[in-house]
Amino acid sequence: MTKVFRKLRLLKSSSESKTPRIEPRELELAKEIQKHLLPKHFPLSEVVEIGTLYEPSKHIGGDFYDVVQLDTHRIAYIIGDVSGHGIPAALFMTQCMSLIRAHIKMDLNLAKVLEKTNKMLYGLAKPDMFATVFIGIYDSFYNHLTYINAGHNPPLLVRTSWDIPTQDFHPLMMLTAEGMALNCVPELHLEEKKLQLYAGDLVLLYTDGLIDATNVNGESFGESKLKELLTELKNESASIIAERMYEHLTNFTKDTKIEKDDMAALILKFKS
Repeated sequence: MTKVFRKLRLLKSSSESKTPRIEPRELELAKEIQKHLLPKHFPLSEVVEIGTLYEPSKHIGGDFYDVVQLDTHRIAYIIGDVSGHGIPAALFMTQCMSLIRAHIKMDLNLAKVLEKTNKMLYGLAKPDMFATVFIGIYDSFYNHLTYINAGHNPPLLVRTSWDIPTQDFHPLMMLTAEGMALNCVPELHLEEKKLQLYAGDLVLLYTDGLIDATNVNGESFGESKLKELLTELKNESASIIAERMYEHLTNFTKDTKIEKDDMAALILKFKS
């Protein structure tokens, strides 16, 4: 899994240099369109706090997140990252978002959602483009998170309460699941997992722009710093965590001449 993930990141980097030049006015229009694709109002806010972080490397980017209410007690949380930057990445991102949203509303199981999305992308998208995607469905009735991962960075879970059964208590864990990115192979085989959640649990869904952020000395922010920061901020509200993360990353990359990658994150804090 790790070797595949590294290979995908190398392919992503190589494709980023192929973005064509676009007129500034067109970029501004594309930025506005993309901005309206991302959700601003979130369902079941009385049981789940949500904080968001979104920063494209230029005007527009290939990272995305989505929140879809499936019924009165189930919500889907989605985050993804497509290869490349600029207009091509934004168009591919829109395709991915639209297909995932359409399939997830058909009440399919998570594996089928991404398998069907992958089949359609494989016939529509350029063969050198791919998308990594994580989807988690939270059931507020049972307090379960069912999730699947198509080659994406594993989200982080931080437990904030000590009033948890011993078998479920892990102060910090990665939500790993086996799966290949979309548009890499015609047939996907994905692993679906389920996790019991408790009041105060904090989950961070993020794209690799957060850990790849580089400072003036050429050092990456890295996964360990992200874990430390999330642990440090775990008692704050989801929106405050998102703001502080953005501040830390902005300060870390200050004065660097290395081009930034797109960044996106969903911070989920479960209250019930």
